[in-house]
Amino acid sequence: MPIADAPLAQIIQAVEPLDIIVWPGHVIIVLDRDRVIESRPDYDKTRAANRGGVRIRTVGEVLTEILKDRIPVNSYDTGGTTGRKQFVIRRWYQLSRNH
Repeated sequence: MPIADAPLAQIIQAVEPLDIIVWPGHVIIVLDRDRVIESRPDYDKTRAANRGGVRIRTVGEVLTEILKDRIPVNSYDTGGTTGRKQFVIRRWYQLSRNH
């Protein structure tokens, strides 16, 4: 899914259920047009009883957070982004019963 140089609103509009937002060591699954699910070891660093786990959050909230530290690329092979943290979005394609 092409997302390189796309603004936040365009990326939010482009994601579909079962897309995955990926970077090395992390995968976020898009549940529907509004929500994602992810597992993280640290959700609230300000609480003494901080526990990780699986959380469901909004697509906008997650992508806003990701874009603070990472740039959207179409492929990790993209040149010109050396040294910058990146992420990609991959689409789930269901094979037909004939394949």
